[in-house]
Amino acid sequence: MGKTQKAASGLTRRVKVSFGIGDLGGNLFFTAMGFYTLYYLTDVVGINAALAGIAILVGKFWDAVTDPMVGYLSDRTRSRWGRRRPYFLFGALPLLLAAWYFFSAPDFSGNQTLGFLWATAFLCLLNTAYTVVNIPYGSLTPDLTKDFKERTTLNGYRFSFAVIGTILGAAIVQPIVDLVGDPHRGFSIVGLVFGVVMAATILTTFFNVRESAASLADRPKEKFLPTFLAVFKNAAYKKLAFVYTMNLTGLTFVQSMLVYYFKYIYRDE
Repeated sequence: MGKTQKAASGLTRRVKVSFGIGDLGGNLFFTAMGFYTLYYLTDVVGINAALAGIAILVGKFWDAVTDPMVGYLSDRTRSRWGRRRPYFLFGALPLLLAAWYFFSAPDFSGNQTLGFLWATAFLCLLNTAYTVVNIPYGSLTPDLTKDFKERTTLNGYRFSFAVIGTILGAAIVQPIVDLVGDPHRGFSIVGLVFGVVMAATILTTFFNVRESAASLADRPKEKFLPTFLAVFKNAAYKKLAFVYTMNLTGLTFVQSMLVYYFKYIYRDE
């Protein structure tokens, strides 16, 4: 009887796949932005490399502000769809449009100041749209089940789809641009295709996954600043955050330089 109840209460494969596929779009975004943002701004949009780099840096600092804010809000959200899923539903279309618009920039080679302001503003906009969807998604696992083995399985599905998204984000941008012929139009199509994929995958999660009743009953009452600062009292967290920061810094250097390396050293993008 106990085994029957346990099996009945477990998550179905459909739920696990629908949950995992959300990270395909997330890693598609993360990888494509890492490899191509700087290159796109300098070699396609025509912005000076230093100004393009500063615009990206401002977008990252903006991310550091919006990420904890969205996390704080999603923890305290209550709706007919739960506390995480509303962000998928209402964030999918803005993310699609922001990705498409960012990769549809005009040529700013004749006006560097305007190009810098445009890149900064729309990188912040695109990062915010991504944050609204991705932060609640990253917090969804414990809201689906309290069972350790089920959570492990969920993350197995998630990271399997993450690998697919990573490969697609790195591998299909240049073929699409080459197929179109014109870099401006090619990157615009890339933005549209990636936006559609990101919206479709997160909406798949929205329509097929439900948060547990227990997770909805737990509503944090702490204010934003104490909640934000609490993690820095955890020594293990600080060590992990440092290692993760170093890893992402090294990864970002490699990603940003790789397209230039193949284009200008090997003469073969």
